[in-house]
Amino acid sequence: MRRYAKFKDSGVGWIGDIPEGWGFLKIGFIGKLKSGNGFSENLQGRDGVGDYPFFKVSDTNNDGNEVYLIKGNNYVSNEDFIENNWYLFPSNTIVFPKIGMALLMNKRRILNQPSFIDNNMMGFIPNSKIQSKFSYYLFRLIDFKNYCSDGTVPSIGESQINSIKVLLPSNEEQEQIVAYLDEKTSHIDKLLDIPKEKAAEIFKWSRILAQRQQGFGHFVTGLCYGSGVGTEKDLSKAFENIELAGDAGYKEAYPVLASLYHSGGEFPRNLVRAKDWASRAAANGDMGSKKIFVSCEIEMENPQGRLPSFSPQAIQYLNDGSQANLPWAQLTLGRAYLDGCGIPKDPKKALALFEKAKANGNGEAAAFIPSAKFEIKD
Repeated sequence: MRRYAKFKDSGVGWIGDIPEGWGFLKIGFIGKLKSGNGFSENLQGRDGVGDYPFFKVSDTNNDGNEVYLIKGNNYVSNEDFIENNWYLFPSNTIVFPKIGMALLMNKRRILNQPSFIDNNMMGFIPNSKIQSKFSYYLFRLIDFKNYCSDGTVPSIGESQINSIKVLLPSNEEQEQIVAYLDEKTSHIDKLLDIPKEKAAEIFKWSRILAQRQQGFGHFVTGLCYGSGVGTEKDLSKAFENIELAGDAGYKEAYPVLASLYHSGGEFPRNLVRAKDWASRAAANGDMGSKKIFVSCEIEMENPQGRLPSFSPQAIQYLNDGSQANLPWAQLTLGRAYLDGCGIPKDPKKALALFEKAKANGNGEAAAFIPSAKFEIKD
């Protein structure tokens, strides 16, 4: 990688200076986002028969689809395409879940051929400013938990993603970065391609460590149960061992447990436990866990979504998120200032936060701006 002779101010304090030839742009300026198509059940189930694959979120779990979506469980004909007026996504589109628990897993895939995706997914079509594989790596760095809408079913929209700002090197440097990351990830993939006998050995030693009450051993045992490495896949045992790892003080388990208890799904939803584990993870700087902590406090006090009188800890996490330019934190902190929820009322601060959240793509923030302006006039 080259050394840079000149730098410039990024315009954002926590980023600082960036190389002179780099850009700091909203995602909306480097490509187009497009939601997927409705897919009728009567058209589903044609495995390998048709002109185009029609990918669903579940296809990201297929063997061989770890980076590029190659094998689909559903195919459709050109006649189906014309009749339903679907949008055909071009090759090299970056696709990902946009709703539900799958969104929080931050899966990213690349289309290796023109394809359809269903309406639980979204596609990013890069323009000339960014290379497809570089945008794949870039999107993998963005944690959608920090941008998605809160609620029983998490979701994210085009406006929220389009407003996220990213650092963008020149195309030549993008090529170099992609080549470097491809080489390193290929090496990691080879290390993770574990023969059955070695997988069994890993599981055996993880159990030995776990029996000695070592948090790392419990955590690895949990991962083995969760992915079926060296043993039969068993999600309940995976959950049990990851919690034992957390109880033993293994910090890597904290954010995993916070997320599992908060989201529920295949695991028991428990907001008290989620808040506890989120607090421990947040103490180590995990921003996603700070959001979970605040969400738990809201749901536990006011299930209808009205803000509670926030604890000082929650206010601190909202300030942390706001300073990191995260729209969910700016919106919630603005609402706290507007109504005096655990913090003195200050409609001027509320208005500034709502405007920042709106500029960063939060669709709810605009609805609160008139109330803040009205409070300021009074």
